[in-house]
Amino acid sequence: MQFTLATIAALVTAVSAQTWNDIPACAQPCIVEAVAAVTTCGQTDYKCICASRDALQTEATPCILDACGLTVAIGQVLPAVNAACAAVGT
Repeated sequence: MQFTLATIAALVTAVSAQTWNDIPACAQPCIVEAVAAVTTCGQTDYKCICASRDALQTEATPCILDACGLTVAIGQVLPAVNAACAAVGT
């Protein structure tokens, strides 16, 4: 299969379009609570939040698993968080 420039551009656009709003709704309260519990980051200080990703993952994972289930946590939440952090450069 050959990739065209248009296909590659579309993929780049799709990845770069991911934002914090792309994180599944079931996980968002868990992340907000974890940010408040283990960081001094503001709720919209995404560079700070992403810099604290390891601590946040440890804190938020049980809540996310309960709220979203394993499949959504691995298949949707984790990729969305990684893409959102990549978008802010961390």
